[in-house]
Amino acid sequence: MRYNLRKRSAKMPTPSNGGRESPVENQNTELEQMRKMLEEREKEIAALHEKNEEYQLREMEIRRRESRQIQAREEEIENLQDQLRRGSSRQPPTTQSHATTPKVKLDKYDGKTSIIQWWLKFITFINLQRLTEKMTIETLPFYLAGAAESWFFSLDEAVKHSLSTIKEAIHQRFQPSSRNNL
Repeated sequence: MRYNLRKRSAKMPTPSNGGRESPVENQNTELEQMRKMLEEREKEIAALHEKNEEYQLREMEIRRRESRQIQAREEEIENLQDQLRRGSSRQPPTTQSHATTPKVKLDKYDGKTSIIQWWLKFITFINLQRLTEKMTIETLPFYLAGAAESWFFSLDEAVKHSLSTIKEAIHQRFQPSSRNNL
C-alpha cells in the first residue's frame, strides 16, 4: 500500500514542481483552447451567413430579371395581338401573292410530341408564309404551348436573335430520350 501512495503522490504536482502546471492551470488552458475554438466556429458561422445572404440576394435579382423579361414578353404579345386585331379588321389586299399562298394550319407545339417533326412543319409553314427570319422569330411563340412556351420565354435574349440558335436550343431541350424514338 505504501508503494501505491508514493506512486500517486509522485504524480501530483507541487508548487515547486519545476514549471509543471497544476490541475487548475490545465483546466484554464483547456478552457482557453475551447474559447478559441468557439470563436473560430462563430467566425465560420458568420461567414456562412454572409455567403447565404449573398446567394439569396443573387437569387432575388435573377427572379426580378426573369420577372421583367416575362413582363416584357407579355407586353410584346399584347402588342402583337393588338396589331393582329387591327390588321384583321382591314380588308386584305387581293394580290397574286395572297391568292397563291395556300391556307395551312399549324398545330402548336407543347413539348410532348416529336420536336423534329414539328420543327420541319414549322419551317415549311414559315416558308409558305414567306416570312423573314425576324418575323419568324416573332411568330414562333404563337405556335408554342405549355412547357415549350414557358421554355421559350425563359430563353436568353442572345439565343433569340437567330433562328439557327433557337433551333439548336429547342432541339436540345425537347429532343427524344433515345435515337430509337425517331
